Amino acid sequence: MGLSVVVAEDAFIVREGVRMLLEGAGYDLQAAVESFDELLDAVEAGPPDVVITDIRMPPTRTDEGVRAAREIKDRHPGVGVVVLSQYVEPAYALTLFEGGAEGIAYLLKERLGDLEHLEHAINEVRAGRSVIDPSDVSRIVNEKCSERLQKARATQRSLRASFSRSAQLRNTSTRYSPSSISSPRRRRIGGFARCLCSWQKTRSDRVVFPTSQSVLSILWRRRSTPTMKE
Repeated sequence: MGLSVVVAEDAFIVREGVRMLLEGAGYDLQAAVESFDELLDAVEAGPPDVVITDIRMPPTRTDEGVRAAREIKDRHPGVGVVVLSQYVEPAYALTLFEGGAEGIAYLLKERLGDLEHLEHAINEVRAGRSVIDPSDVSRIVNEKCSERLQKARATQRSLRASFSRSAQLRNTSTRYSPSSISSPRRRRIGGFARCLCSWQKTRSDRVVFPTSQSVLSILWRRRSTPTMKE
């Protein structure tokens, strides 16, 4: 009897196509499921020699195949896993191999039409080796480099904007006017001015103090006048 295989694929046509290919080649199809939970249950019911799983399956259709592959390898290190993807996804591919590449293959679904290619991947993962098509490696590297280049450019733009704002703040002096000072502060300045400014008497002998507004105006004019250095 041939190697036992569990297939996980949510697309009915693809799942049935893989089943027919495997059975026609003499493999023992142990189960054909369509979701993450069903795949794990099928493996726990009786670990197969090899698992062939889609990278996207219910319930979220994101990275179920990658997570299932890692869980299966953690629980059953001797089970080989072939992960199928519709197109190259660098982040998922890198995550798949991060925990160890032994007994794991990453293939594009376009390779399923070549039974020899699929059988090679099955035999390699069963023997504890890893498989990834050279053209897939090139795509992963190119897309990863492009992603890092975009992040670097975004960081560069952010730094330039930050430096520009800092330069503007350094070159722009803070300006005040008497009317821009809050009333409580104006009252405190006015009180201080009353204590320091000399008073004068009017004809009716009333003591007249300079107002807060006038003191602030004088201080502002003095501040705005450049000071000559000796």
